[in-house]
Amino acid sequence: MNRNADPLMTFPLPEAAEGMPAEKKVLRPVRPIRVVHLVNDLVPGGKEHGLVKLLRHMDRERFERILVVFNRVEFTGSLEEEGCQIVRLNKAPGNDWRLPFRLARLFRSLGADVVHTHAWGTLVEGVLAARLAGVPVIIHGEHGTFPRGALHRRVQKFFWARAHRVLSVSALLADTLAEEVGFPREKIEVVRNGVDPQRFYASSALRRQGRAELNLSGDGFLIGTVGRLHPVKNLPMLVRATHLLVQRGFNPRVLIVGDDDGDGARVHRLVQALNLTEVIQLLPFTQDVNRIYNALDLFVLTSLSEGCSNVLQEAQFVGVPVVATRVGGNPELVVDGQTGLLVESDRPEQLAEAIARLMTNPDQLQRLKRAAYHHAQTHFSLNSMVEGYQQIYLHELSRRKPELFTTKEFQP
Repeated sequence: MNRNADPLMTFPLPEAAEGMPAEKKVLRPVRPIRVVHLVNDLVPGGKEHGLVKLLRHMDRERFERILVVFNRVEFTGSLEEEGCQIVRLNKAPGNDWRLPFRLARLFRSLGADVVHTHAWGTLVEGVLAARLAGVPVIIHGEHGTFPRGALHRRVQKFFWARAHRVLSVSALLADTLAEEVGFPREKIEVVRNGVDPQRFYASSALRRQGRAELNLSGDGFLIGTVGRLHPVKNLPMLVRATHLLVQRGFNPRVLIVGDDDGDGARVHRLVQALNLTEVIQLLPFTQDVNRIYNALDLFVLTSLSEGCSNVLQEAQFVGVPVVATRVGGNPELVVDGQTGLLVESDRPEQLAEAIARLMTNPDQLQRLKRAAYHHAQTHFSLNSMVEGYQQIYLHELSRRKPELFTTKEFQP
């Protein structure tokens, strides 16, 4: 599918006579298409931020946006103020056999045309409920980390086969999903995340402001990362790499920005045990992430697993070179040696060496900075991401509910 296609769905008619231009069909929905997204929690995480971006920028003339949250709602990204309906289920902890029936009733009452489940947390209940409710189109999306147990693989394979489309945020993740779950690779489509240029942009004023707030001198070297303090983010790798740098005589400052999600205590203990409290600063998550990015000299991502990392895209979009682990979709986002550097997962000595190389080679750092900015501006388009999803919704629904579309024929 062409991600940069015209916003209207176009399908070629049978080939015209020689010398005559081919006609096309343009399908327009007769009313806004009701798309219901399901997410387990709405918290400051990559999957959730990607979903909020999609919901905020969908075409409101063609789509009615509804978000169903099973558990926690910690931020909404102004969705409700912008006309997106949020349904909070406040599900009790653990599995609830009644949930699919509750969801099926909800889908019927909403008149859902499309149900889009996101990741393992909503897969089983969401797909089952959509089938029970007779929802015309079921989409399932994977965003990165997924369960790998034998039973999980069988369940995922079964329910993915009951969706009309299975989506992945990166090609490498799609390859992994197909191999480990045993699902046909050709049935997994890739729609990569995009960056909102209204929220993320390079600014010398924000750089000066951010560094002044951190009491950082003009030539101080600031390394940072943004993300949940969750075990999958493997932040101890960054802490240990920082310790190795200090031992070698370097004097970096390190920011870790994010809320605790199960690994905060371990990270704090390690910072204290390695006597890095004057070097590493831990800050809670902030909506003003762009100011953080602009203040940085280098962005680091140490995850054990990633799909299509929003923060890697955002940092490069602002013009910050990156060092990231070679996992998941990261190699699709970072051109190793050109827009940043890739290191092996859970190898703090490799990370320390990569950072030291850039700290001692300002010319290379500047080359990476310029290349990261141009690469991100060219490849991480928010419009392409949003239109990719919208075309999938429209295409699948037009196949199953053609009466919801009007058709106009024209010659180009």
